[in-house]
Amino acid sequence: MQGLGMVGLVFIIGFYSVKMLLDKQQYPPERVLRPQPAPPVPPPPPVPPVPEPVSAPEPVVEAPAPALPKVTEQGIVCPICENVYKNLRQHLLRGHKLSVEAYRERFGLPADTPMTFPLK
Repeated sequence: MQGLGMVGLVFIIGFYSVKMLLDKQQYPPERVLRPQPAPPVPPPPPVPPVPEPVSAPEPVVEAPAPALPKVTEQGIVCPICENVYKNLRQHLLRGHKLSVEAYRERFGLPADTPMTFPLK
């Protein structure tokens, strides 16, 4: 700006002022193109309901009578792993992480089902 001096500075300011005035006359605000808002997007059509599959009624199967644990001369047979044990209660807890109550409920056994082999 040092080489222009005062005359040059006035000239530049005047030039831009005239240019801005001409631009406003040539492009008044009402003629300036502005982006148009996007048309509203219609909602998607409703999804028709999926019909439920028709299935045949399940046949009624009677539950078999609960089988008591098999007792042999060596001990009681575990119905889960089919090994013979003298104390089925300890085996269920240690081997299968199953309490006696859960075992009886799982196999539908009465509460008086023996869990230990009788000593002779």
